[in-house]
Amino acid sequence: MSAGAWKELGITYLQYLELCSKTLRGCLKPELMAAAIRRGESILKFSKWESGKQGELKIVPNITSEVARKNAASGSTDN
Repeated sequence: MSAGAWKELGITYLQYLELCSKTLRGCLKPELMAAAIRRGESILKFSKWESGKQGELKIVPNITSEVARKNAASGSTDN
């Protein structure tokens, strides 16, 4: 993937890095893959604070799933 190809896919650089990491973890030997996959799992939660009070807590969906969904909707097979 060229330097700006992630922009052409309509994803952020962090989403691009997640896709690259997932691909790399998929190339590992089975005994190393499970540990690498566990290290790669994360959940992003955020909330907006106003006047010293925390707003509604929101969970950001899995980036890889979002990209796969967008590609499926557009008919693209790129990951």
